[in-house]
Amino acid sequence: MKVTTPFEEYYQMYYQQVYLYTVKKISDSFEAENLTMDAFYQCLKNFDSFDPEKASFKTWIFTVVNNRIKNYYRDKKGWDDIDNVVISVADTTRQADRRDAVQCLRDDLAVALQQLNDVQKQIVVYRFYKDMNAVEIGEILGMQPNNVRVHLSRALAKLRTYFEENNIEWESVYG
Repeated sequence: MKVTTPFEEYYQMYYQQVYLYTVKKISDSFEAENLTMDAFYQCLKNFDSFDPEKASFKTWIFTVVNNRIKNYYRDKKGWDDIDNVVISVADTTRQADRRDAVQCLRDDLAVALQQLNDVQKQIVVYRFYKDMNAVEIGEILGMQPNNVRVHLSRALAKLRTYFEENNIEWESVYG
């Protein structure tokens, strides 16, 4: 699939996120800027090979910057210490990062749910917040289970479209 978004837009969209992430990982703003710029440069050099069907640009740039961070620690600390350093840095930031990401995802999901009609909203809430199956939901709403599944499928398609159009990724929270 051909990329329709120019590289500059990706750069503007993700530079700040990548930089802040890198600062958290290495605790050195000067080096973080260098690593961030290097990651974007590598993506720019290989932008012709970027395929949005395989992964989003955000996934790609964060993969590249994570590799740069590993190389940074490998060069700085040596091979023996790399895993311990990466793990300890990740442990100190993982909880705060995940908490922030989950809150952002909740906020985004609340807005996305407004795209659904009332029946679809009810089905999504029953299914994912109350962990009910199609038979149980159908009994509550007076619908056949197959009809519940159709509504759920359509609701999830709308949510997926909303998230894609707004560049919101689920993996960033749970990946």
